[in-house]
Amino acid sequence: MLRIATLLCFVFTLAACDPARLSTTNTPRGGQTCAGEQSGRCQFLNGPVKLRQQPVKLSTRSALFYPMAAQLEFVDASEDHWIAPPETLTDGASIPKIFHTVLGNPTAPQFAGAAAVHDAYCGIGNESGPNYHAKPWPEVHRMFYDALRVGGTPERRAQVMFAAVWLGGPRWGRFDRGWNDVAAGEKQAILQRAQQMIAAGHPTLDDLIGFLTDQEAAAVAASKGTVQGGGAFGGYGGDYGGDSPTDPSDPSDPNSGL
Repeated sequence: MLRIATLLCFVFTLAACDPARLSTTNTPRGGQTCAGEQSGRCQFLNGPVKLRQQPVKLSTRSALFYPMAAQLEFVDASEDHWIAPPETLTDGASIPKIFHTVLGNPTAPQFAGAAAVHDAYCGIGNESGPNYHAKPWPEVHRMFYDALRVGGTPERRAQVMFAAVWLGGPRWGRFDRGWNDVAAGEKQAILQRAQQMIAAGHPTLDDLIGFLTDQEAAAVAASKGTVQGGGAFGGYGGDYGGDSPTDPSDPSDPNSGL
């Protein structure tokens, strides 16, 4: 999911059945974040990313993916270990198509480690991997921010990229599927407002998540009754990065199995 790289601030954050707030089960742990390269406990083990030379072409993607030749491990500020095992597929740094007109789709070495580990947990082509969807999506996306910082990405740029992944990256388990029905233009506008917030000051990551959550809640509420499916609790529209709107294996999701 290196496509994540510049994804930055666009779009989707409401979980469970409450269109105004993240669910308790999907709220990422707040507080501690990695402050920069090799800060405190934060570090990559066995870096940098090592890729095999032979690419893999996925039928649903135009970009080439490369299998990892060796395991990459990331330790976050809470000392949790995140592992991208050998053969994890990564495409180098791509952004959801909805954001290409605003952010582009660049690649850069400082994004590679974060993207590769993130891909192991939610990237297309890694569905059979041992860590795919092994942790809640908010925690996985938050890890991506920490990994960006340790990889050398400046704080504000990392926050924008995090916002893009939070809004446009894959989700699983419980969350408000009405977000899929929000128009692309409104999602892009949310990203732009998040960029302005980040540029105007130094919000914490928790402040940014709260802002994105509120923006998403308002957008979902405004979309109700305007799309087929009913908006907040029934819609299935939109480009969701190749992942289904919810994981049918989660028995706590009232819509599981649909």
